[in-house]
Amino acid sequence: SNPTASVLGLYGDVALAPLCASVLKCGPDVCPRFLQRIASFYFDNAYHNSLHAAQVCHAGTWLSNAVGLSEHQRALERAAFIIAALCHDVKHFGRNNAFCVSSQNTLALLYNDYKVLENMHAATCFEALNDPEAGGMLQKVRAQDKAPLRSMIIELILSTDMAEHFDAISKSRLLRESADFGTESESHRRFLAQLCLKAGDICHSALPWENHTRWSLRVTQEFYSQGDEESRLGLPVSALCDRAGAGDWGKSQRGFIEFVCLPLFEELESFWELQEKKRRDMRWEASQDEDDDDGLGSTSSRAQSPPVSPTMTERHNPLGQHVVSTLHSNAARWTEDEETVSLLVQRLGQPIDTSQSFSGLPSDVWDL
Repeated sequence: SNPTASVLGLYGDVALAPLCASVLKCGPDVCPRFLQRIASFYFDNAYHNSLHAAQVCHAGTWLSNAVGLSEHQRALERAAFIIAALCHDVKHFGRNNAFCVSSQNTLALLYNDYKVLENMHAATCFEALNDPEAGGMLQKVRAQDKAPLRSMIIELILSTDMAEHFDAISKSRLLRESADFGTESESHRRFLAQLCLKAGDICHSALPWENHTRWSLRVTQEFYSQGDEESRLGLPVSALCDRAGAGDWGKSQRGFIEFVCLPLFEELESFWELQEKKRRDMRWEASQDEDDDDGLGSTSSRAQSPPVSPTMTERHNPLGQHVVSTLHSNAARWTEDEETVSLLVQRLGQPIDTSQSFSGLPSDVWDL
């Protein structure tokens, strides 16, 4: 009956069901039962709900395709990615890790203050995967696949912890600039998959303005709810969670896009450019081999670098042309469109009907 839960089920059926049959060796009834269980694990939070999970799965998959990762992933890696994306926020209760630690929540005690929510999400994911009443999705997985599947799902979900966001970007730059980087390496593919999931998790910042602001309202109201509880408990109010700062909301939103979102999406754009260069070089080498076979090649011609059109990357780059440009546009509008932002600030005090669905999934530019 919950529209957002229905979206997760419908999207999961499209994204996960084919992999259930081919990789996880499940019967046709298993995937719907698993998705129903996962949807039931999402609460009616303003932001961290089942529609957010479906959105992250869609955007993460789109990004994997866009950067050329998916064409090199094994089927088991793709299955792990879809499951992790759909389950990455299960049982989220609208509070962050800092709140769990400062309030001495039982989850913080259970997970020793380390990636508290992410550890809970991963554990809950496997609770559902192993539950016969939810289909027992892992029951028929090949023995040699169980350990790597589990490892990939856990590392993907744990990678969504924002506390390590900038460390991940630094690691990405080092990896991308290294001479041995390549999607032929499983460890490199797994790290790139983590970046795609992390970007998918904050992809609302790259949606068209109307959808972006809807999600921004939702996450900010969830933050303010946490701040209200922190005040009641006599705890310091966390950053971005204080209603008294609503007047600076536009500035904080712009800062979030420019300093948190853009560097990650620009990294993915750089990976796309790297993959595109490799593809162009391969096409060039293949054309040179054909010339040699025809007796048309020469040593001097083979020594030349492949010709590069100055506008090639800009014309064909889906990340640069659409996603990154939308991020820049949204960031600027948060401080330049004062009238619209003022109206949005007024809406921060209005309750959100979490049972209402809206066009929250990326579309047009984000088509798979």
